[in-house]
Amino acid sequence: MIFPTADAVTNSYCLLFIAVVLCLYQRDDMLQYWHIALLCMMGALLGQVKITCFIIALFVLFLIPKAHGCVKKITLALPALTAFVSMWLWRAKTSQISVAPNRVPLEKTHELEGQLLQSSWKIFPLIGRSLFEPMDFDTEKINGQLVNSRRNLQFFTGTEEIQLPLIVMAPVLIAIMMLLIVHMSYKNINKLQVGLIVLIIVLYYVLSCVAMSITWVGNVDAYASGLQNRYFIPVLPLAALLFPNFIRDENINRRVLAISVAALTAFSYIAIAITYVIQWK
Repeated sequence: MIFPTADAVTNSYCLLFIAVVLCLYQRDDMLQYWHIALLCMMGALLGQVKITCFIIALFVLFLIPKAHGCVKKITLALPALTAFVSMWLWRAKTSQISVAPNRVPLEKTHELEGQLLQSSWKIFPLIGRSLFEPMDFDTEKINGQLVNSRRNLQFFTGTEEIQLPLIVMAPVLIAIMMLLIVHMSYKNINKLQVGLIVLIIVLYYVLSCVAMSITWVGNVDAYASGLQNRYFIPVLPLAALLFPNFIRDENINRRVLAISVAALTAFSYIAIAITYVIQWK
């Protein structure tokens, strides 16, 4: 799910942060202060990987049911605060560096930030267009080829540059869905935790759209061109937690499940190898 891209380390670290929080949630014992200290350290690093990713630090609040006592529940806010401060310090340090100077000058980026602060309502049409506008309407080209569609289909086709057939990619994606449907049915989370997850996903998407608009497009009244589905890999585990509990009994053949997942995954990877070994004309 990571892909060999410039976002590989960013996505990997975000998934690691989420994994640590879920690991602590599944422990039999209650949350300890050294766990919170660990999350603070990880939060500081999370604030450095990508500005939009600091919002994932809010996921530490998922651990509130595991924190015994009001003081410990309050201290759970520290990792999120650490991530925000870390992100803010890094942003202050790099505020005079344009993200894409050949696309949007630094002065224009600051101007667009001011527009959004003064007219926050502009975020809503921006999000609406970015969610529903057909991908092939975007005219951005690289080497004479339209790139928006392949950027947003790369998760289902392998990579952006080499788009693999459905027969190659579908089996491993089916394996992932099988695992999610089975294992998410045994989760035990309350409505407040579900609300927190939804909030993080929505904020992450909004921040991503805003970031692309002010640093890549140069217009907050248009489609957030440049968005790629690999940008949203960090929140896929959170989205998986929203799966309903499909399974109500224990009559699951674990052996068949394991064999099926292994076979589907092996098929996809063997097929990927074949597509790269053969010299296509």
